[in-house]
Amino acid sequence: MSARSDSGPDLILAGRITGCHGIRGYLKIELTGDSRQRAEHFHEVFVGVKPENAVMHTVEDVRIDDRRVLVKLATVDDRTLAETLRGRLLFVRASEAAPPPEGGYYIHDLIGSEVRTAEGEIVGRLEDVVETPAQHLWVVAAGDRRHHIPAVKEFIVSVNVAQKEIVVDLPEGLLEE
Repeated sequence: MSARSDSGPDLILAGRITGCHGIRGYLKIELTGDSRQRAEHFHEVFVGVKPENAVMHTVEDVRIDDRRVLVKLATVDDRTLAETLRGRLLFVRASEAAPPPEGGYYIHDLIGSEVRTAEGEIVGRLEDVVETPAQHLWVVAAGDRRHHIPAVKEFIVSVNVAQKEIVVDLPEGLLEE
């Protein structure tokens, strides 16, 4: 079953379709974040370029091994159809996402948070997270400026998802132009 999503704002990015596997239409998924096991909770996913135009699909099967996550959609029965979805994004409803690990949080929970130093100086508002091989980079907007702060435990004092507040202790010169 598939239908156009009209609930775009409550959808969160779960991953990207990178290809297909086999002749029955399994999709190779590159998940966002660190938790491969959250794919086990997929029952309905939304596939598209943006949340606003993503189409809902019922998940028929999920396979997770050491190398990859494979998802079989009920409406995708062969490799040819699966291949047409390569490069599309995979979204899930925020309310149905697996909870983060103890003490953890998801990127969508952090966006919009006020970032300030341990001394109380406002750095800006977290507007994006860039995933790099080494670590995530928090993109913090301060007026017309953008700061890129490595999201490493040495710099993060506290994260309060409920209050949308992040406190950081940054090395001298990191915020300089």
